[in-house]
Amino acid sequence: MSVDLADYTDVLRREVTQPGSTLFSDVDDEVFANYLSDSFWEVRLDGFLTYWTEFEQLIDPIDPDDGDITRDRIALIVLYAGIRIVRNRLLDTNTKFKAVAGLVEYEVENSASMLTEMLRQLEHTKERLLETNYQTGDVISIDAFSGRQFDPYGYGGYLYGFFGEFIGGP
Repeated sequence: MSVDLADYTDVLRREVTQPGSTLFSDVDDEVFANYLSDSFWEVRLDGFLTYWTEFEQLIDPIDPDDGDITRDRIALIVLYAGIRIVRNRLLDTNTKFKAVAGLVEYEVENSASMLTEMLRQLEHTKERLLETNYQTGDVISIDAFSGRQFDPYGYGGYLYGFFGEFIGGP
């Protein structure tokens, strides 16, 4: 059974909006669903959710016998989407605006330090998850010439060539 990412747009909205704020209230749910879809693939690139696929915002297991994606994995996608949105919001934040017309002066300064700290915390969470995933041996990292799967019980890890052939390992 497919899991629709559009069902989690409110969760994403809560992730990026402080309580009582209307900052993203005019953003359409389709935009948030697209962020979730993009983030699913970023999560895949980071080595998570390798047994699921996404098409038109629907997540399905690659093998139908694997069952549905769990809520904790949806939370991971929401975390990644939150990082993307906060990062984009940070790019759009003015740190100072000043307008002068004769004797009238108007000045606004919006500090980006709060958003920067929020982004730092989200990135720290992401890095901790990546490190944990790496240590458990679930992540396959791919470099320009080979893929290497971490083996926590072995000395080095298994090395595969560009076309997937086994080269060596512990």
